[in-house]
Amino acid sequence: MADLPGMQVAAPAAAAPPAAPPAGSLHSASGTADDEEYDSTSLEAWQQRLANLQANRRVLDFAPTTRQRIGAFSVVCLVMNRTIGTGIFAQPVVVLRYAGSSGVAIVLWIAAGLIVYCITLCWLELGLSVPTYMVRSQNTQGQDNNAGEKVRVSAPRSGGDKNYLEYIYRRPPMLITCIFGITFLIFGNLAGNSIQFGMYVEMARNPECLEDSCRNKGAVIGWAILVLTFCSLFNVATRRYSILLNNIFAVAKMAFVVFIVFAGIGWSRANGNACREIDWTTRGSGGSFGDIILALVYAMYPYGGYEQPFYVLAEIKHPRTTFPKAANLAMILLIIFYPLANVSYLCMVPYTDDAALPPNMAIAFFQKMNEQIATRLVSIILLVFIIGNINAQTFTASRVKQEVAKEGILGLLGIPVSLFFARGAPTWLSYLRPKDSTDIGRRLRSHREQTPVAATFLHLGITIVLVLAFGLSLPPSRSYALLTFLQTFTIVILLGCLTVCGLLYLKIDSWLARPGNRGWLSRKGQDDGVRRWRPYFDPMPNIVAAASLVFIVAAVFVPTRAKSATLTEDDGSTTLPYWAGPLAGWLAAIIGIGWWSALQIAQKRGRWTLVVTRDPHLDQVDGNYVQTAETVVHRKVYEQAPDLEGHDVADLGGHQVAHPHEVAHPGTHEAADQEGHV
Repeated sequence: MADLPGMQVAAPAAAAPPAAPPAGSLHSASGTADDEEYDSTSLEAWQQRLANLQANRRVLDFAPTTRQRIGAFSVVCLVMNRTIGTGIFAQPVVVLRYAGSSGVAIVLWIAAGLIVYCITLCWLELGLSVPTYMVRSQNTQGQDNNAGEKVRVSAPRSGGDKNYLEYIYRRPPMLITCIFGITFLIFGNLAGNSIQFGMYVEMARNPECLEDSCRNKGAVIGWAILVLTFCSLFNVATRRYSILLNNIFAVAKMAFVVFIVFAGIGWSRANGNACREIDWTTRGSGGSFGDIILALVYAMYPYGGYEQPFYVLAEIKHPRTTFPKAANLAMILLIIFYPLANVSYLCMVPYTDDAALPPNMAIAFFQKMNEQIATRLVSIILLVFIIGNINAQTFTASRVKQEVAKEGILGLLGIPVSLFFARGAPTWLSYLRPKDSTDIGRRLRSHREQTPVAATFLHLGITIVLVLAFGLSLPPSRSYALLTFLQTFTIVILLGCLTVCGLLYLKIDSWLARPGNRGWLSRKGQDDGVRRWRPYFDPMPNIVAAASLVFIVAAVFVPTRAKSATLTEDDGSTTLPYWAGPLAGWLAAIIGIGWWSALQIAQKRGRWTLVVTRDPHLDQVDGNYVQTAETVVHRKVYEQAPDLEGHDVADLGGHQVAHPHEVAHPGTHEAADQEGHV
């Protein structure tokens, strides 16, 4: 089969000899910049490798075609739909309780937005720079190289901070993958929002019931599981209409928030101007140092949708040119309208003391206008919004969990299990169109839309477990508050802290020009030549994000004075210590370390090495490289067997025995510097 014009293949070649790897070493090939380089290979050779891998444990995953990729408008909508869910309507009450002052609460909403925006800028810098590959090109647009010259390029990959953490923290191999993977598998979902959905359904059915004491806990949990199941089934049924529904929800949600901003301020000015009551006076039990930190964490939760397009970056059209503009626009809109929405709330429902705080600020807002229909009508609107919120998270989080499975950490459960969740499959509705071509070249250009079916149901199963665990043991409002805290603390703060601090380390290391640094500060890196995206005022956003998250990680353990929204009963008695929430968040990372340790022990005892090879296929579009397909191979390489000396690798039920001509170098990346050509 002839090479396709403009098509790039980034692929590993056979490793250099000698001995078999020591048992117990983890070995992963992830396409990051390391020291090894491999010979270029053609599409024909890439296709031949696919045929040779049929007997092995491998997955062939196709990225969306050019027509199927996500455009700039959908990127903005993806952020908006995921971000505008329950947080901006339910969290203002929690922030006010801990802040103790309306003026301080508004400042915290602004501060939370700026911190998350700085994190977003760090993600943009990393997402458009790693992973990197070596390619040969006839004419690489925008780069000074001759035809056929080796160049290193970056091609965006889905997975978000998984890729960035793996690039930064390379030793010990796979440890950071396990920490991220286990943490995201557990808390990379919207279990809390699904419980809030159940609460809104019950409020729509019975508008008089606004407290946990009169809610049917079983019904709330049932509705939560129902909405989670619906969104999962919808995502595996269709990708195209899932994106379309996402865009519709995003436009409606943004219009609703804009309406709240102008309606609240306008109504207040026409009816006594209660906006004047927003001040710095402490009116509640909150306001201590520990309270302010928790208020900031809860204010950060509604901004948490910034990461969504990064989770599916390999599916975005023109990622290097249009994606940064779309991501910046989405975050700037949120930073403007979220604080204004809170000002509008306070103009309609002034904060006098904790006892006067309503259960839900959005419902109280509309009750001021028309109390008779507000509760039922607003509950219906918000529960519909949550469907869009959960649908967006299901779309992105399932793809991250697929990327986690591709890295092989689920190999502890067996390679078939690991690859099962790493597979993509055609969406159910796509089976209505003609079958895909058996020709790889044609299939790269046109194929049925793909979705991670197995990973989607893994996402659903874990989310349901969280709903049952927290929903059955806590009242609905407190289970919602605790789950949203844990999701924010683990995904945004803990993993975010590791990411932005790691990026700052790369910059400092480059600035000091120490041997082995990765040249991150130069436009063309000193060791990899990749042109990196830079935010304005760099490195200030990185410094602000790193300092803020390190501070929050430590400060959440400071005791609070206000009544906890998650850990106390209605009579004020404490059910759990104040540090239980942050400790539970840290527990996920500790489980990740334990998982990595168990995988190491299993390999040592079994005298085998887990070898993961990711063999991507790159295409050059408008001067930018994108991933169009990828082969993922997981195998167990046993210590050299005497009876196989001098022979090729033997297939032992999906396991591999290393021979003198193949070696997995422990602590390196087998396909780390991957090379291809036009």
